[in-house]
Amino acid sequence: MATISIYPPHIIALREDALAGDADAQNDLGDLYREGNGVRHDLSEALRWYRMAADQGDPYGQNNLGSMYFNGLGVPYNPEEAVKWYRLAAAQNVPVAQFNLGVCYRDGEGAPRDLSEAAQYFKPAAEAGHPDAKGECIVCGGSVADPKGKAGNPKLVLLPGKEAFDAESIATLYKDLTGKDVTPEQLARGRVILEKGKDNEQAPSC
Repeated sequence: MATISIYPPHIIALREDALAGDADAQNDLGDLYREGNGVRHDLSEALRWYRMAADQGDPYGQNNLGSMYFNGLGVPYNPEEAVKWYRLAAAQNVPVAQFNLGVCYRDGEGAPRDLSEAAQYFKPAAEAGHPDAKGECIVCGGSVADPKGKAGNPKLVLLPGKEAFDAESIATLYKDLTGKDVTPEQLARGRVILEKGKDNEQAPSC
């Protein structure tokens, strides 16, 4: 007697691909179990599939595995292990992994607190279009290359609609997003960068 599957055909096909070693399918299946989308919500199962993808070098699986450790999902909270996987994914130019690694350096979770190092990861993430990274790079006092600008002449890119904001407004936005206060040094640096951005001059790098 044939076994009747409770899963829709696309999930069955995805699982077959994942079992066959397809890293993209493994990562996608991990997403489904993590969210409980079309399958039961099972963080341990999500972790298993993410690890399979990550062990094959898939950067999205690596970032997702790092996220599980960073947030204590299906495993005990382990920021050092999270940083390990974020770093591998960031090295493959995945913006969300670069942002996540920047957060770890910014907050000193899993890595030494180092705003300069954080900015080195926020900057490429911002240039790739990660919206939260743009705000972080501005507060760090960094420049973000404008994709519409001329090559080799990076310009400061503000958050959408923030061209008319002053440094204090951006500081307020930063606190709203992160729950953290901007230091006086960051605020002073931000004022300088905003003025340079208004004059279309090259902003200092992080």
